Amino acid sequence: MRIVRIAAPTVVAFALALVWSGVLAVRSLDGLPVSPFATLVLVPVLRLVMFMSGAVALGGTIVGTLLDTVDAARRIAQRSAVVFAAASAMLAVATLADVLATEWWNALDSRMLLSFLTQIDEGRYLVLQVILGGAAAVLLGRVAHRTDAAFVAVLLAIAVALPGFTGHSAAQTTHWFASLTMIVHLLAMSVWVGGVVALLASRAFHLARLFSPIALAAYTLLMLSGIASLGARVGDWNALLHDRYLVVLLGKVLVYLAIGVIAYRMRAHMFVPDTPPASLVRRMLAVEVALMGVALAFAVTLARMPNP
Repeated sequence: MRIVRIAAPTVVAFALALVWSGVLAVRSLDGLPVSPFATLVLVPVLRLVMFMSGAVALGGTIVGTLLDTVDAARRIAQRSAVVFAAASAMLAVATLADVLATEWWNALDSRMLLSFLTQIDEGRYLVLQVILGGAAAVLLGRVAHRTDAAFVAVLLAIAVALPGFTGHSAAQTTHWFASLTMIVHLLAMSVWVGGVVALLASRAFHLARLFSPIALAAYTLLMLSGIASLGARVGDWNALLHDRYLVVLLGKVLVYLAIGVIAYRMRAHMFVPDTPPASLVRRMLAVEVALMGVALAFAVTLARMPNP
């Protein structure tokens, strides 16, 4: 039941954002095919699963193998890496279906799918994500010391950063800067969100104090790279003021600021002489995770909306 309570805000926020933003609207264009509703839903849902599972895989590796040996966190990271690889594979099919404006099963044609996976950048990156996620899952079951763990963390860091080379950032005239800021944004998000989720799911509350400086650095980089990325992607600031993009963006920013306040209060509890009770740490982490899910839902919605 606790998982349902934590996940519920993300599901509700995601559904409302997708509907209100118009991302799920099936628009009829003369002479051009349009993606069916099922495909329009499948792509962002799989992206959300991919981002979250990739983050937990990386964060769980950091918490469960680099900071300390926590078998529960390592198992969570391993399972998340499997989910990340599977979600990336399914997203490849859904993305091709979206490009072709057809149902997902029509994108399973071997010739079209092979062409997408070998000749289109986004397809190639998704294949690499599947390979890196699968390799990380296998290696996490065989980690013997921190050198092994560091290697797995590097593999996962590369995997979660790959989407920064595609999407809106790759289409900008300042491609290199937009991609760089998005890569930093994705890495910071994955370390921060994934680490907090791993702490909560594995009940490794004794590591909260050690993870706190890492979380603070990741949160700072997340906010700074987000501002820089927005500046690189927005082409018309006047249009932004009258666009639905702004509302979803503000929702994401406000949620991140709220998480920052909660994290600050938690950090204050972490560095007092008396260790805070596990129940307090658990409640604060649960609220953070719930809000992080909402912020990710807004982020995925923004990625599907055209830049102003």
